[in-house]
Amino acid sequence: MTFPRCTLTTLVAAGVGLVDASVAGLLATEGARAVSDLISRGFGVDRDAAGAVSFGLEAAHSMARIVHSGEDRTGAALHAFLLARLLALVAAGRSQLVLHASAVALLRRFGRSHGCAASGRGWGAQLGES
Repeated sequence: MTFPRCTLTTLVAAGVGLVDASVAGLLATEGARAVSDLISRGFGVDRDAAGAVSFGLEAAHSMARIVHSGEDRTGAALHAFLLARLLALVAAGRSQLVLHASAVALLRRFGRSHGCAASGRGWGAQLGES
């Protein structure tokens, strides 16, 4: 799938001076790849009559390049999709879900995340593969 090109200049202009240029640069280079990866893993997005991904125009963007799911419910749809994937991993014994906690750092080994340091409600722990 090909996404409309998003340039650093476009993102900075759309942010009207409120944008961190280094973060905008990361979004411009990695955003389409991340969205494409989600879609390839089954995240449902809005499509046109021919079945192609439908791109929307938002805010100060100069061209239609925003992908939606459920029209204006993209955030809720993404949350539901990611939660379902997490719960499947938990059911398979491949992940652990801890309620009332926040991840404060990722644990990395050989360039990959394998867990996190978490804290919440008076406790702290490191969760992940040993």
